[in-house]
Amino acid sequence: MTFRSSDPIIEPVLADRPTIRVGSHLLVGPDEGKLAWLASEIFHNQVYNCAVPPPRGQARSEVVDLRRAILSILPADLVFDPGYRPSSAPVIIDAGANVGTATSWFLQRYPEAQVIAVEPNPEAFAFLAHNLKMMAPTRTLAVNAALCGRGAHTVRLYSSASEASLRTSIWEHRNSWTRAFEVPAVSLLDLLERTGPAFLLKLDIEGSEEEVLEELAREGKLGSFRAVLTEWHHYVDLSGESLARALLAFRRAGARYSLRATPPVDGFQDIMIEAFWPDMSE
Repeated sequence: MTFRSSDPIIEPVLADRPTIRVGSHLLVGPDEGKLAWLASEIFHNQVYNCAVPPPRGQARSEVVDLRRAILSILPADLVFDPGYRPSSAPVIIDAGANVGTATSWFLQRYPEAQVIAVEPNPEAFAFLAHNLKMMAPTRTLAVNAALCGRGAHTVRLYSSASEASLRTSIWEHRNSWTRAFEVPAVSLLDLLERTGPAFLLKLDIEGSEEEVLEELAREGKLGSFRAVLTEWHHYVDLSGESLARALLAFRRAGARYSLRATPPVDGFQDIMIEAFWPDMSE
């Protein structure tokens, strides 16, 4: 399958790039090692295999056109539609989608769901859009913006000069990343108001997770999900206190949670928070 010349988001040449099979999908990325590591983490180690079972039947009471809903708050050039068809299927929000490895996991783990994949890095977004079009074009939409709290129109991000990493952070001091750039911002609350509830939220947004979760908790929306899967970047804020606040917010919202941690690297530690609401599980 080839892209039409009218697909302006897909500008980099993706031919001859490394490809890896994950389940029933083929993913293209900038670097074979990066793809292999992502596939191992997500499909072998199953870091996003949460306690919430797939919903039975159609979880929504009506058909919602997610594309139209998103375009009510974002310009069209930030939204990639690989062939989306409105449906009443339950919604997953994959924030920090990178090239789409976690999106692929969710599409295969929850075959009745539709996924909104949010990725701010323009280079990663090109691979993401390509992969969504190959994987499940009718069930996916891609948003080229940074997920954040309300009030921000743009977010300043930092990244490595290496294309192969395709990672970004709001923290300049993380890994001594020196490349800085501004990207459009979208509020999760604004997104949910237009699209309706999502049954699963995945957050890997490299420093903005505290702001997003605090706003959800403050507005009483944190418990509107069945599960929230958050990669928490512990001590990246230099104090380490934000993790305690996040766990307290989950408990106050009635969630149970489990933690999985990697060994600290350069003073930072990635911790996976799996929060779920058992009274909503089937």
